[in-house]
Amino acid sequence: MSASASGRPHVLLLSLDVNSSFDQLYQRILGKLNTAAILDRATKPESALQGLEDQSPHAVLVTDGSITHYRGVYAGLLDYVRGGGTLVLMGNFSSTIRPKDLDKFFHDAGLPWTHADYMRTMVYRNDTTEGVSSYASLPSSYSQKAVFLANVPVHDAWYLPTDSSRTESLVFPSEWIQNLQQTPIALTSIGNGRLGYVGDVNGHTCQ
Repeated sequence: MSASASGRPHVLLLSLDVNSSFDQLYQRILGKLNTAAILDRATKPESALQGLEDQSPHAVLVTDGSITHYRGVYAGLLDYVRGGGTLVLMGNFSSTIRPKDLDKFFHDAGLPWTHADYMRTMVYRNDTTEGVSSYASLPSSYSQKAVFLANVPVHDAWYLPTDSSRTESLVFPSEWIQNLQQTPIALTSIGNGRLGYVGDVNGHTCQ
């Protein structure tokens, strides 16, 4: 995957849910992306497949869970990753995909990852993960409301709760986190490419 003639990477934003609130919630990241990358957007299955085939994007950002409704797009994305692309599931993805569809997507990608808790808690940067510590701008810890994943190998988890982490809620009593191996942010290699997941439902991670 090569950069454009301008030197900026080419990023394809895949937003197939026309009713998504992504644009409103992620105005800041869209502004940053437009500055740092050549940003194209696909809002229909046909344009998504065309973008994957013709434009050879440096990265694809999937902003909602509707990709599971379109088998051709679904398969095309997995082929794109295996061929060397970088795919990140982010934005409204975690809050708009059904748990069983999320599990199936990861299974088809050859990953053991599965849907876990939906909660807000304090998470901490996993500096033992290769590459994480090189991103100096990443906070060492922060309170995140997210759909977490289970069965993610520790070397693929970018943030994790610790034994000091408790659930944070204005409605329910606070409880200690039982599964300290679940993660809201993960990145792994598949074939020649990479697949990432950002479960944050409020947009804080990406901005």
